[in-house]
Amino acid sequence: MKKKLNQKWHNIDWNKTSKYVKNLQKELVVVYKNNDCQLLFSLQEKLMMSFEGRAFAVRQIVSNDGKNTSGLDGITWGNPSSKFQAIAQLRKILVQKSGGYRAGPVRRKWISKDQSDELRPLGIPNMIDRALQALVLMCLDPLVEEVSDTYSFGFRKYRNTGNAIQRIRTILDKPNGPRYLWNVNIEKCFDKISHEFLEKETKLIANPKAYEYIKKWLKAPIIDQGIKTFPSEGTPQGGILSPLLCNIALNGLENTVRDGLPSPNSKEGKKISGSWVIRYADDFIVTSPCKERIVNENIPRVNFFLSKRDLKISEKKSKIRNLNNEGFTFLGWDIALKSRNFRINKSKTNEKVLIIRPSKKSIKRFKREIKKNFRSNKPIQAIIRDLNPVLRSWTNYYRDSYHSQKIFQSIGDYIYQSWWRWAQKKHPNRNKNWIYNRYIFNTKKNSWRIGESKDIMLFDVIQAKQLMISSLRNNVNPYIDEDYYIRRTVIRDSERFRAAIYKKYDFKCYVCEQALYGSEEVHLHHLIPRKDGGQYTLENIVPVHATCHESITYTRKD
Repeated sequence: MKKKLNQKWHNIDWNKTSKYVKNLQKELVVVYKNNDCQLLFSLQEKLMMSFEGRAFAVRQIVSNDGKNTSGLDGITWGNPSSKFQAIAQLRKILVQKSGGYRAGPVRRKWISKDQSDELRPLGIPNMIDRALQALVLMCLDPLVEEVSDTYSFGFRKYRNTGNAIQRIRTILDKPNGPRYLWNVNIEKCFDKISHEFLEKETKLIANPKAYEYIKKWLKAPIIDQGIKTFPSEGTPQGGILSPLLCNIALNGLENTVRDGLPSPNSKEGKKISGSWVIRYADDFIVTSPCKERIVNENIPRVNFFLSKRDLKISEKKSKIRNLNNEGFTFLGWDIALKSRNFRINKSKTNEKVLIIRPSKKSIKRFKREIKKNFRSNKPIQAIIRDLNPVLRSWTNYYRDSYHSQKIFQSIGDYIYQSWWRWAQKKHPNRNKNWIYNRYIFNTKKNSWRIGESKDIMLFDVIQAKQLMISSLRNNVNPYIDEDYYIRRTVIRDSERFRAAIYKKYDFKCYVCEQALYGSEEVHLHHLIPRKDGGQYTLENIVPVHATCHESITYTRKD
């Protein structure tokens, strides 16, 4: 029976499944624009009940970072048979009469908060609840995209922190750009969002079944160290649907700040150097040509907007800044205006240039992580295995600014010094030449690399060059015009060969033809297996999602 279920999971036609889901999501957007509520809810029901929609929801859960983390029931879907059974389990829940479904309790876990030593609470639902949330997310996200703020970048398809930083550069890096900024932090946003407000907003876009589930997820009990509580506010960080609910709550903030000003899409709006909002999830900044506008207009409007959602500004963490005198930190970047040093034309020495580089806190934490890996009792293979993903991830995140290159060089020097101290402790009786001959290799780029061999080397952070990212077009729904986002998406990978493979296949999976961009891991697959003489060449390598790769491998074994 188990083998049969394994085969059924691996035999799912992900290409067909993907097209079915995408086509229905496109229909949802069109019907939503036409304000046909009855047809909208009917299409949502169709998507939720379909095998394709349920399979896609399960796939999303088993291919993200939390796939091996169980909820309170201790269940994970680690094998193909359990994944296929989950598809059927979803259907059993969906066909129940109203009131039949009960949301499982949420496991509370405390983790370190970014950019500080504070802890923040994560809520971990059971796997089946996560899959059901993913299914509802498929039905709601295309609609929320239609009404989302223009310069909101967090938890949205094909958007990331790089787009937010690009927007900041566009606004501030101009001689006549705004020189006052309100750096805002919402106090415990996810934990405090009004249930009443979320229920009112989601009722407008979710069919009765999905709406019932959302209400139950909001009220699901939380277990923290054996103590059960029933929340009256907030949505758990860690839930699949929580980021969307956060965006639903905060959409409209941009119009609130710019009330009475021209639309950012109009010619007049583009000329204004005044109030702009750049938001990433619950973190945002407001720019202004003068401090008075922030104090007298922006702050009262934002406070009134948030009060309707039972949210408030953290006075301690929010601050008005004069950019001529001080910089600010946003999304892990230090951003400041600095005087440009003109040697030729001394009359322009007071002109300012925008500097965007990794924050000091982020650099400090990164160096701690590097140092932790260079333990004298740890072999070089293990160091490379554990450190390479960390090095690639950090440099890929900070490649959106050319000012990062100087930081990368200093990090490269720090890695070298860390390695040298490790090598001397590892081989106290060996001289300098022996150590160099053992661990240093010359590459095709005429650079020296640390490694175990020419095939196993430590990633060279200095080689991580700046990514040139163009500004997003406004008001383009990714569920309607996905090709636009795929064409402009830069796959953040430092390997040229991998980048060439992605480009050859239009940044789409060879099997299911979905975009490679997303949370699911991408593998490089040999069309002709290596055991049959297949080579690692552009002609023989194709990009595939991890789930699709698993299916190919299973089929070959049969």
